[in-house]
Amino acid sequence: METILIVDDEKLIRWSLSEELAKERFLILTAETIQEAVAKVRQSMPELVIIDLRLPDGNGIALLQTIKEIHPDVVTIILTAEDKSSSAVQAMKLGAYDYLTKPIRIDVLKIVIGKALENIRLKRELQLLYQQQEVQHHADEIITGSECMKNVFEFVKKAAPTNSTVLITGESGTGKELVARAIHRASGRKNRPMVSINCGAIADTLIESELFGHELGAYTDAVTQKKGLFESADG
Repeated sequence: METILIVDDEKLIRWSLSEELAKERFLILTAETIQEAVAKVRQSMPELVIIDLRLPDGNGIALLQTIKEIHPDVVTIILTAEDKSSSAVQAMKLGAYDYLTKPIRIDVLKIVIGKALENIRLKRELQLLYQQQEVQHHADEIITGSECMKNVFEFVKKAAPTNSTVLITGESGTGKELVARAIHRASGRKNRPMVSINCGAIADTLIESELFGHELGAYTDAVTQKKGLFESADG
């Protein structure tokens, strides 16, 4: 069930749109102000936000910009009582999906919402397909006749597109790092660094500095500042 947030300072509009859109089996949230809307976007990450151009604590264009910074993939539709092309152009440049003038025809709004959400679904399906192809491509680089390893790569296909943490275990030489790299290259983080470390090759007294780094002069031999591996692998 997709979540829609309606942001409008008019109680009657919030109520009427909520009633009509709830009939389409959407989960409906409402907000009266920019502050309230931003809080609900952070909390619920809705798929679509309907924004009135004029709000008590600012304008809808500013809210649109803030929402896009928090949740770049959200679809936004701007509503206004003023038919100003300049506002429409500005909204579209900031990533609004559409711009509708009040009074709102609910049948038109439903059509626009339907097209917008279908657009989201298609993008997600294409992204998932691309990630699965990436996993298969990198899995094919590892030669194996083992049914166990084939099962591992079925799991890799499921894990790579998610934000889940993955722990890979196995004896030395079984390909743990190859599996990790296959997951990384097929994930949404593939353009960010993947950092590997052989903990067994580092003395106990140095591991903290390797992982967390240190500042200049932190201890006797700290003659330079050193960035830790956690910081290097950020993202």
